Amino acid sequence: MWFRDPFPRFHHDADFQIACHHFMGSSYDLENRPNGEFNFVKSNIRSIEFYKLWYSLQEVYPGYYDQDVLNFIKVDPFIIDTGLKMRFLDTVNFGGLCEPSKNLN
Repeated sequence: MWFRDPFPRFHHDADFQIACHHFMGSSYDLENRPNGEFNFVKSNIRSIEFYKLWYSLQEVYPGYYDQDVLNFIKVDPFIIDTGLKMRFLDTVNFGGLCEPSKNLN
């Protein structure tokens, strides 16, 4: 549960931001394990094309959750070609069940 304004903690230069199950220390690191339950997305051509790809590929990977499909495609050349700026949110501010933050500040 959030008791503070999350907007100052978002990256202003990103189109798509997602919370993590495990954060590797850099918001750019594609080895971060995304948690599909919390996203912050700017609506633009890049993010729209990304979502079209992401959700169309869920048919290619039946039985997988959307965050699993994201793990498969986050390094896809199509995403790089669209210019989508993807960032992963630090679990210090956006903790999850796998890596909860102990900092209540």
